[in-house]
Amino acid sequence: MRLETKRLVLRHFNDTDLAEIFKYALDPEFYRYLPVKKQTAETLTAFFGERQKDQLDKVTNRLTFAVAEKESDRIIGSVRLGIFDEEGKKADMGYAMNLSCQGQGLMTEALIRALEYSFLDLSLLEIWAVAHKDNVRSWKLMERLGMRPQASAPLEELVPDPTQDQVIYRLLSKEFQPT
Repeated sequence: MRLETKRLVLRHFNDTDLAEIFKYALDPEFYRYLPVKKQTAETLTAFFGERQKDQLDKVTNRLTFAVAEKESDRIIGSVRLGIFDEEGKKADMGYAMNLSCQGQGLMTEALIRALEYSFLDLSLLEIWAVAHKDNVRSWKLMERLGMRPQASAPLEELVPDPTQDQVIYRLLSKEFQPT
C-alpha cells in the first residue's frame, strides 16, 4: 500500500526504516506524550516487528503507515488506523513524528491523506483520536483537521492511560473537508 502527498509517501515499513526510527524515537522528548513509560531499542524493535507482521499477514483492522519524505524515502514518522467496531466503520488514529520535522505541516499533510483514504477508500464513518492534554500541538493539529472535542471515547481502550488527563477528538466522514 502506498499513499502519496506533495512531499510525503505513506507506505509499508521496510527493513531499512528501523535504523532511522532509532535516530529519533529514543529521545525522551519524542515519546514524552506517547503511552509508553520509556522507549528502548527493544520496545522499538518489537513495535517495528509487529507492524511488519501486520503487513505480511495483511491485517485489515490495524493499519500503520510509515511516513517518509517523498524525495529521499527517509522515514520521519508514522500514522496508525485501528478499526474497532464490528461493522468496520469506526477507527482510532494515532501518529508520531520526528521532532526535527515538526512545525513544517508535514504531519497535517500526512493525516489529511490518511483521512482521505479512511473516508473515501475504506468508507469509514468516524475517526477518533486521543492526546495528552498538555500536548497542545497534537490537539491543535486535530482541530486543524476538523476534529471536534468529545466528552468521552466510544471505547475505554482508546484512552491509553486513564490516569492521565486526555483530550478526545472525533471526525465524522460527512464533516471531513479535504484540502
